Amino acid sequence: MAEKPKSRPQGKKPGNARPAASKAGGKPKPKSQKPVALFTAPGCSWCATAKKYLKGKGIRFRTIDISKDAKAAKDCMRHGCRGVPVVLIGNRWICGFDQKSIDKELGLS
Repeated sequence: MAEKPKSRPQGKKPGNARPAASKAGGKPKPKSQKPVALFTAPGCSWCATAKKYLKGKGIRFRTIDISKDAKAAKDCMRHGCRGVPVVLIGNRWICGFDQKSIDKELGLS
């Protein structure tokens, strides 16, 4: 008779027990993040600052140029934003580059 294979304890995976690491830097993969959109316009220095900040924090985001997307510009205005940048995190609209609000909404603070 063939011997029955030994079972491993519930919840244990074979091999390394450390969290999965991404290829870049060997750090654990980040938790899922809320969707982020950055509304910008050409020549906007605060937009460039916001973009640099989000990239520096490793935040994935979509850039939307309101000078080329009239619907996006109307959406920003409808939510009380009269200029750019506008950061949309999940369903929270942040008018202007407000680092404290961005960090709070993304759970970075």
